[in-house]
Amino acid sequence: MGELQTYLMDHDKDICTKMEMVRRLQGILKDKKGEKIYFDKSVIFKTEIARMFIDYMHLDVDRDLVLTACLLCNCKKVDNPQKKGKLYSYAEEGAEYLEGLGFEKRFCKICKEVNRYSELEERKKGKEPQGREPESDILELVDHFGGWMLDRPERKGYSPENALIQMETETLKGKNNRYLPKFHEFVSKMQEVELKDANGGLVSNKILPKTKKVIDENDIDKLTLGNVMIEFNEIADNNIKQKFNHHEALFGGIQNNTYENVNPTRSLFTKEAIQAARIARGFDQNTEDYDYER
Repeated sequence: MGELQTYLMDHDKDICTKMEMVRRLQGILKDKKGEKIYFDKSVIFKTEIARMFIDYMHLDVDRDLVLTACLLCNCKKVDNPQKKGKLYSYAEEGAEYLEGLGFEKRFCKICKEVNRYSELEERKKGKEPQGREPESDILELVDHFGGWMLDRPERKGYSPENALIQMETETLKGKNNRYLPKFHEFVSKMQEVELKDANGGLVSNKILPKTKKVIDENDIDKLTLGNVMIEFNEIADNNIKQKFNHHEALFGGIQNNTYENVNPTRSLFTKEAIQAARIARGFDQNTEDYDYER
């Protein structure tokens, strides 16, 4: 495993710290190498959905690996509707880029399989694609589901129920995703949870739309370098625990050690840049009071 992957995939780091690290990594790559990686609020939203899905449904996957992949799998996405060709190539380009930074091959394969365009290209060339990784199916679900919930220039975001319908009938139609039944159960359970405001009243938004709203209403630096996501995760988790008993809502993914014996690819990310990421913590970490219910 490469040094940068080891640094990011530390089981002692929570998801909010990982988001902060990737945000700082984005700046370091731009300043030190003139390279761009795609990391915006949509990535934060989809990664938070993945966190909830893994934690609340107790999926037998390496939680740390999936969340790190979720933060990075769209790194070469282009936020430009005019560049339609990138839609078919960004996942594979991103996987190649991550491998160049020192991420090991299976991790990069998981990131590439966030969508199935590379599989289609292989079939066009008469090649049969390799079997999909289990972790890739989680990335695929949250990428499509989160995408349907997000607002677009041409439409408003869908409700969780309708996003699930659109995902099944449009983007995942005819595709076999091993976690889809569990994801159905997850969305159904989340629709039973409403967050309370400081005065104890209920809000109209349930937990998944409220997650989207909190992310929409804060800029990316406040989300990744401040306390917004830390506080929101605590509120969300406490509400889940209150709603469901411990048999119905299990917490904490099961660690998978499949990466321990994998040889690292060469690392092009300098030790100086990694050190800069470790010490670049100038943002004010004082707790602020955020009104999640406005």
